[in-house]
Amino acid sequence: MRQFDKKRNVVRYFVPLLAPAFLLFLVGCASLKVVVMDVLGNPIPEALIYSVSLSMDIGPAKTDARGEARVPSNIQGTHWVDVSKNGYRSVRVEVPSSWPLTITLEEL
Repeated sequence: MRQFDKKRNVVRYFVPLLAPAFLLFLVGCASLKVVVMDVLGNPIPEALIYSVSLSMDIGPAKTDARGEARVPSNIQGTHWVDVSKNGYRSVRVEVPSSWPLTITLEEL
């Protein structure tokens, strides 16, 4: 009977902690969407997206045919997003307060 009480106490105290921990895990793993366009508003496929922190760059992710991509996860946190594509001027932008992030590239 004593072993059963120990197991019940573990369940009572630790199971309620699992749901918030799982939600934090999902939020931490969620990547953020970027939309890359040219100056006319056309999507730019195959643009390279990097997550940039103070000491590391993570990526690249590539935009799809709609110009959309997810910013790669960065364990240090993303401070900036770098976007580049051959034939276009590369840009680095600070992480916005709301997503998706729309970035316009100018042709060279």
